[in-house]
Amino acid sequence: LGERVKRAAAYWCWREQDESWEEIREAQLDHLERHLGPHRRYWAADGGTFPPGAVVQFTPPSHPGVFVYTTLGMSAQAMPRVEMHYEDPAPCRRVELALGARDDSPEFARTLSWAMGMPWRDCNWLGDGHTISWDEAPAGGVLLLAQPPAAGRAGLLRRPLPPPSLPGFTDRSGDPVTYLWMMKITLTEQDYAEKHSSAKLAAVLE
Repeated sequence: LGERVKRAAAYWCWREQDESWEEIREAQLDHLERHLGPHRRYWAADGGTFPPGAVVQFTPPSHPGVFVYTTLGMSAQAMPRVEMHYEDPAPCRRVELALGARDDSPEFARTLSWAMGMPWRDCNWLGDGHTISWDEAPAGGVLLLAQPPAAGRAGLLRRPLPPPSLPGFTDRSGDPVTYLWMMKITLTEQDYAEKHSSAKLAAVLE
């Protein structure tokens, strides 16, 4: 425990430095642009408060006509309560959110800006297969998937096209970062996932 406290103290000492955000931002942008091509738009998502964060838009060459939006900086903070569910929380405690759309709209940036603060507002965590009740979502809820199936409704934009692969990013702390894709679902589908598992819902939606 002593070594863990020392590492955490050193990490947050670094986070307090002004240049830490620039390093976080550039490292994540470099990772995303290797997979999605140059970013097209960038929105600050922190309202001028700590911790800093952003939403970035891409138009990946592999997905013509698709706009991909991702959070940036969310993973720089470990989510709460993960250690209550896993002996080793490191693989699950840092995430970024992503979604695909056919529209070029700041509304998706606002959606992600709001969603990226959920773990700390609710003192909970977001993970692969989790569902979110969402009054703002026309469909009624959201399913988070690290690897959405390529076929059927569970594919990106509900078409037979897998989302771009984004694995391989590691936070400065040494933890891997998971990109969770957001998929709209109905309240009936959310209830099915909560009763039978998100994996079974994903299979049904293919």
